[in-house]
Amino acid sequence: LVPWSNPNAWFEVEAHPQGVKLSMWVEAIGGAEEIPPEDAFWYLVKGSGQLNQNIYTPSESSNDYAIIAAVEDYRRLTYAY
Repeated sequence: LVPWSNPNAWFEVEAHPQGVKLSMWVEAIGGAEEIPPEDAFWYLVKGSGQLNQNIYTPSESSNDYAIIAAVEDYRRLTYAY
């Protein structure tokens, strides 16, 4: 993965019954702020599992990794991968 620019947000990951739950965070004046999952567009860039908004469920044939990107442009262009 070679980005054109550095992302201005980051993911935090936690276990979920269906796989992995991602949350996207951005630095704000008062500290870190979570971007609501419904305000972002979520993309499974690489991987053989399923991405349902911010929940990634690996398939049985999944590799050791997946590349997920999220973009929120409601307030400003915010993205992470």
